[in-house]
Amino acid sequence: METLPSFQDIPDLEYLNELSRGPFGVVWLARVLRGDEAGRLITARRLSTAQLDAADVERIVAAARGYASLTHRLQSQGVRGVS
Repeated sequence: METLPSFQDIPDLEYLNELSRGPFGVVWLARVLRGDEAGRLITARRLSTAQLDAADVERIVAAARGYASLTHRLQSQGVRGVS
């Protein structure tokens, strides 16, 4: 298991535990420490340091766009707690 990242990586997040691991990196459960979202639990993907080719980058961008589209649709339908 990967060791927890240091707070210097992203100072506004507290990494709580690893949720999953895949070819592109690790997904962590994290808590927002500052700002309007302070205290909120989120998932944070930390990309692996391995070299990514253009197809890998396209897949990551497509996944992020798909999530953003779904989030927008849910918010427009009044679903709370989605961001």
